Amino acid sequence: MAESVVSAEVAEACLAHVPRSRVIQAYQRSDLLERRAKVLQAWCNYIARADS
Repeated sequence: MAESVVSAEVAEACLAHVPRSRVIQAYQRSDLLERRAKVLQAWCNYIARADS
C-alpha cells in the first residue's frame, strides 16, 4: 500500500494495527470503513485477476 495512493492511516486500519500513540488513539474516532472497503475491494480484484 505504501506504493499506492492509500493513506498511511487507512493502510494501518486495513492491517488492524493499533496506533502507537495514546493521543492518536484518543482522537481517532473514525473506523475509516468506506475508505478501507475500497482498498480491500481493490485487493480482492487484484487477487482474482492473479488467480485466473
